[in-house]
Amino acid sequence: MLRIASVLLAMLAAPAAAQAQTPPPLTPAQGWIDDLPMYFVGGCLSFSGQPACWDGMPPTPGTSPRVGVAPGSTLTLRFGVPATAVTVPAGVGTLTQRDPHTWALTLAPSAVATFPLPVNATLAGDTHAGLAHFSATVAVTSPEVLDVERSGSVVRLRVRVPARGTVRAHVRVGDQRRSAVVERTFSAAGQRRLRVKLRGTPARSAWLVMRYTFPGGQPVEISQRLPA
Repeated sequence: MLRIASVLLAMLAAPAAAQAQTPPPLTPAQGWIDDLPMYFVGGCLSFSGQPACWDGMPPTPGTSPRVGVAPGSTLTLRFGVPATAVTVPAGVGTLTQRDPHTWALTLAPSAVATFPLPVNATLAGDTHAGLAHFSATVAVTSPEVLDVERSGSVVRLRVRVPARGTVRAHVRVGDQRRSAVVERTFSAAGQRRLRVKLRGTPARSAWLVMRYTFPGGQPVEISQRLPA
């Protein structure tokens, strides 16, 4: 009788022991940047009380989302669970919390190129809690020279800028400037035609040089060979 009771107790205890030895699966936390999923790099998180850490898992090409924005834009960072703190590298921009799940990142004026964006978030959800690391790529839209026409000593061009700012254009031959500088100010993103007059007729290849400056940022320079 005692032997039968021992066997029954062992059979009842076996499933409970197996369940205790098999913790629930721990899945990475989720984060989005402007509704694109950010790449989960790693971190130390708990899932339903079960802690686990991931070492750095650098994104492979194509896994980190690439977000195209205009200079000075505001990006939305959103997390699947509440985030009590979010950090990005110094100089990238200013972070503001909108609600427990959402933070706004306003880019600094100096952010005028394509750059990687690591995001660290302290999560405090019922399922995920702890520090999570994410990755994305931010591509700040550059100005464009849409078309260029040259007639004798006059160069006509059409330019487009991604946001407010100032455009300065001139013609260069070698290291020498061979035209006056034409400057136009844009109050918002848009297109505009410019007219640049050459000094004389260059005997060598001439280059159109355009600089776009977003207020408070560094100039972005574009140069291209002029048609003969």
